[in-house]
Amino acid sequence: MSDGNCTEVRRLTVGPVACNCYLLTDTRTDTSWVVDPGGFSPQLKEALGEANIEKILLTHGHYDHTGGLAELYKETKATVCLCEDEMHLYRDPARSLSGSREFTERLPEVGCILNDGDTLTLGDAVFTVYHTPGHTPGSVVFRGEELLFTGDTLFEGSVGRTDLPGGSPDELTRSLRRISAMPGNLTVYPGHGPRTTMAAQLRSNPFLQGISQ
Repeated sequence: MSDGNCTEVRRLTVGPVACNCYLLTDTRTDTSWVVDPGGFSPQLKEALGEANIEKILLTHGHYDHTGGLAELYKETKATVCLCEDEMHLYRDPARSLSGSREFTERLPEVGCILNDGDTLTLGDAVFTVYHTPGHTPGSVVFRGEELLFTGDTLFEGSVGRTDLPGGSPDELTRSLRRISAMPGNLTVYPGHGPRTTMAAQLRSNPFLQGISQ
């Protein structure tokens, strides 16, 4: 799958709870990003090949989205990007659900602090950061021209849990209201499950019904 700016997207299902890890590559420059490395599987290592991994983007700090981060960083030394409001969760085994201080201690330093409205550029493609708290305090989504990476904020037919540490139903509703205002032509790449489109979710996702703009 690719968008109008020559960004190819490859999905790999990794980690203990089938996290979607995405490899984005600008075909003009062969520069790549990895989104949510929930595990460092042989398939991910093979997919990386000789790719020039510039950034590792995290939609949030739960262990199932960061399980392969330490090894991926060791292989690539790419810049880790995470929302400022997620930093405490990232280093806390109880809040990140890792259950292991050793796990969080191995995580690399965050080299790029993300804030709402920030933009990141991959080749000619520009991605905007949207702060979408609710599943966690620092959850974000990344919106390109035709692509939307939603982490655990929005799934096909569902949304992220709010009963975990730092979760908030009210904040998630506000975040979903922002997302529901996005164009229907966006292809949605969630943190778990199949990809979908914004138009399909506006039609059929019960959590988006009745949300006023």
